[in-house]
This record gives sequence, structure tokens and C-alpha cells, in this order.
Amino acid sequence: YALDGGQLFGMFSDFAQSAAVRARMTGRDPALIVAITYPEGEFSFDRRIRDLTPPSDRDGYDMPARPNGLPWPELGGADAWLDMIENDIEPFVAAHFPVDETRETLWGHSFGGMTVLHAAFARPGAFDAYVAVSPSLWFNDGQLMREAKRFLGTPASGKPVPLLMMAGGAEQSLDDWEKRSEHADRFRAWKENNRMIGNARDLAALIEEKGVARIALEAVTQARAAGAPPSFAVR
Repeated sequence: YALDGGQLFGMFSDFAQSAAVRARMTGRDPALIVAITYPEGEFSFDRRIRDLTPPSDRDGYDMPARPNGLPWPELGGADAWLDMIENDIEPFVAAHFPVDETRETLWGHSFGGMTVLHAAFARPGAFDAYVAVSPSLWFNDGQLMREAKRFLGTPASGKPVPLLMMAGGAEQSLDDWEKRSEHADRFRAWKENNRMIGNARDLAALIEEKGVARIALEAVTQARAAGAPPSFAVR
């Protein structure tokens, strides 16, 4: 189940088609990709921001200034989005396709990655595995870290939740076009505040220290330069 499916379905379908060759050779069923997106012509960044941000765990939101200088749109629709997936999309898919209900995975990138983590901590039994790519852990003054601490502080029941977390090795650095932009200071402040790699490292360390009974974590960063060291541990 891929969030931002409209933008990423081509990538996933190409991967699934390639993997299907090996699946046939080994007697496995091919992967089923469920791309979750908006009706044609109805996508907007404001809608995406609303749908892929969790309700605040505090009184209101503490959000950084956006690089484009615009105010934040409506926030807090992630629980309704996840309810839709669980209550409407998953039953529809199961009714029309052969589904292995022990291998259902939720995938998301950026705000979608944050939604994946929110789901893993708030409803760990909803999916069998979670993949969070470049999750926006800076959101609402580190809300997902607070959610993680609450989840990891509860007694373990059953097997640990499989979680794959990834980040790009250059996500805290300005690209050349950002350095040349008249808004370079905004981009720099945005990336310094967001700490994409640092926050992911902190979450991985928290799980490593307190949560191995709750989360089975694999965490990796993709470095841009060959031979560059990883920014957080691989388990």
C-alpha cells in the first residue's frame, strides 16, 4: 500500500514487474501494488499536507516557517486517511485480488513516511510491515519522537513490528540550485531545522535503546558520494 501512489506508481510497477520474474522462478505469487492517490485533477499540495499529517498531540501545532513563505494549510487528517485505507481500500482489494494478509506493507515518503511511522506507533497491528522513507520527523516540534516514546513505553505483545526506515545521505545539505536561489537563507534554515538525517538517527538510537521488543528496525541512509559513511546504524 503506497501513499503518494499517483506520483510513484510507475516506479513501483516497474519494480513489481522485474520482481515477478524471480517470483515465477521460485513459485511465489507476484507482488500486488496498491497505489493510493486522488481522483484525476484533484491533487493539490495543500490536500496532501492535510491528509498526511497526524492530529497534534498538543494544543495546536508548532511548525517552522515554510521555504516558500506561505502559511501552513489545514493539518491533521492522517488518522482519517488511515481509517480510509483500513476500512475501505483494504477490504476492496481483498475482495478483488488474492491477498496474503500476513504480508501487507504500508509505504510512504516524506510526509507519507511520517504517516507510516504514525501508523506503526498508533496502530501497529494494521499492517504487517512499515516502510518510512525520509520521514518528516521534525513535524510539530518532534511529535513523532514523542509518539515513539509513548509506544515504546508500553508492554510488548506479540512479535516486534517490522520497520524499514531510510533517508538520503545529502538531505541536510543544500543543493546547488538552492545555494544559487534568492531564497537560499530560507532553504538553509529549513534543512537545519528539519535535521532529516539527525532526527532519523535519533529515532533509530531510541528504538535500539528501548524498543527492540516492540520494533524490528532496519535503518539505512543512502549516501550520495561513493564510500561515504552511513549516517545511522543498519540492523
